[in-house]
Amino acid sequence: MKYSILTDYRSRSTAGYVWTLFLKHHYQRIGIKLHHIPKLAKFRFLFMKFEPVRPIVFLLILLFPLGCLAQLSAPGAKTVRYSAYTGTGGSRDPVFVYCNDSGTQTGSLVASSPAGTAPFNYSWFRWSEATSSFSIPVKTENGVISSSVGGLAEGGYRVSVSGGYDTSFTAWIFIDKPFSSAALQNRTCDYVALKGKAVVDTFFYRNPSTGARLRLPNGVKFLWSSDPVSAIPFPDLEINPQTFDPPLVDVTYMLEVTDSMGCISESSFEYESIHVKADFSVEPSEGEAPLEVAFTDKSVRGAVYMWNFGDTATSKLNSPDPHIYYRPGEYTVRLVIESDLHCVDSVKFEKIK
Repeated sequence: MKYSILTDYRSRSTAGYVWTLFLKHHYQRIGIKLHHIPKLAKFRFLFMKFEPVRPIVFLLILLFPLGCLAQLSAPGAKTVRYSAYTGTGGSRDPVFVYCNDSGTQTGSLVASSPAGTAPFNYSWFRWSEATSSFSIPVKTENGVISSSVGGLAEGGYRVSVSGGYDTSFTAWIFIDKPFSSAALQNRTCDYVALKGKAVVDTFFYRNPSTGARLRLPNGVKFLWSSDPVSAIPFPDLEINPQTFDPPLVDVTYMLEVTDSMGCISESSFEYESIHVKADFSVEPSEGEAPLEVAFTDKSVRGAVYMWNFGDTATSKLNSPDPHIYYRPGEYTVRLVIESDLHCVDSVKFEKIK
């Protein structure tokens, strides 16, 4: 493939400049001094000197430094954030968050050298509030490829690597458990008021250079539910919801709280329903006089009954005998019930004819 002098020069100079910036950023990020590698200017010159390479070759060259980046991981961590401060080469230190579902959760870290030839020596230290430095010894391993530490409490940790290559990594570990609380606030015959609480765990870490105390941002969301399902207005907006459509059966109310780290807390309580509902069915609802009609009670928690059949006849039985309408016309039947706790409800059936 042929290129004009102008096109060829621009293509190579632009790629060379991008390559220079990429190398400079990533080698500084992993702590390699510029004198450890040939001068970046020479790289750009050599890159410009050659004919344009195929895209796949350029991509492989571009991605090569990524394989050399520092390795510091936290197996089992729910999420990772990054420090507000910047460390060596403008990078930010990882902040690993574990969810404390069991109540006994601890953290762990694994480190491996980003460059050099194994074996390496690893020395782990924990942040000390007393000295404002990483001065508490944790573990030392010599002559290994990688190193890990477990059973870690919350705090900051730094590992120094030596032997085949000299560098250090810093990370912070937090054990997260948002707080949730679900309870009954109030109830009457007509409504149920729930009381909830959702609080996030708070985390603070230090800027190793200045010792400044920094807060890790953390938000919260919540969701009310019940089993069996019942009406809860705005279950993800109102932390203390009220329903005027209370459950007619016993339910379990549950509150789930989730924070920004993805950690979850759940609380629940058993609710014993006291609510009543008047209901009945009619068979048949129309016909020629005299018409015999059967009324079947379907009420919930009725203890006292009062039927009004619409033709001056009444009954106090929960399941009255069939009623006979002798005169043609339209009749409205009304049922009022009252529970043992004096909760009252009523219902009516329009137009028996």
